[in-house]
Amino acid sequence: MEFTNSKLVINRISTEMDERILRRHFNAYGYGEVKHVIVYFNKAIAFVTFVDPSKTQITPQQQYIILGRKVETRPAKPKVEIGKRKIFVGGFPRSITNEEFKGYFEKFGSIVDAVVIHDKKTKRSRGFGFVTYEAKESANLVLRTHFHLLNNKRVEVKKVTPRQEMVPTGFLIITIHIIKHIFTPSGCPFLDFTEPHLEIFAEIVYKPEQQRKADMKRFVNLLS
Repeated sequence: MEFTNSKLVINRISTEMDERILRRHFNAYGYGEVKHVIVYFNKAIAFVTFVDPSKTQITPQQQYIILGRKVETRPAKPKVEIGKRKIFVGGFPRSITNEEFKGYFEKFGSIVDAVVIHDKKTKRSRGFGFVTYEAKESANLVLRTHFHLLNNKRVEVKKVTPRQEMVPTGFLIITIHIIKHIFTPSGCPFLDFTEPHLEIFAEIVYKPEQQRKADMKRFVNLLS
């Protein structure tokens, strides 16, 4: 069974992937002229949009080898629909792997994508992630319980919002950098934004409200 769609999702891409490589690959396979390409390295996923949807016959779960890595393609679903099938999970242990993360949530239904967000520089987990289900009913089943136990740790689960999807791309780090630039003259010992401070601040956003308040107080004390 094939679908006509102007946008294609490519999962499990290489960190060496770029727009030029994807354009060349899909033009060669006869999908039609590529309009634009978006690559998200932190999620190992890319989106390719074609000029003429009528010429884009996409076979679900079709696999290709690009840059020596097997990638999986599927038609992109409308954003409105994805929003109903996607959940945010925060506050889990940094030791959780993608496999463990997906393994827990696939008990509630078939999963399209499950991603633990990692720091681009350190490659360490940032303690939160996103799960997208095939059906919105599966997402609703998870959301019936606000807190779940993942590897014996209570984690928060809620509907995903556009703001949550934007934050992992670097919003927090940029904010900290601006503060450092304005308030930290060279050699000033009062504000020293080293990595631990960045991590503490990032965790505040993704923990339950009561825990965020405690972390904020601890963060302020570090700066005084």
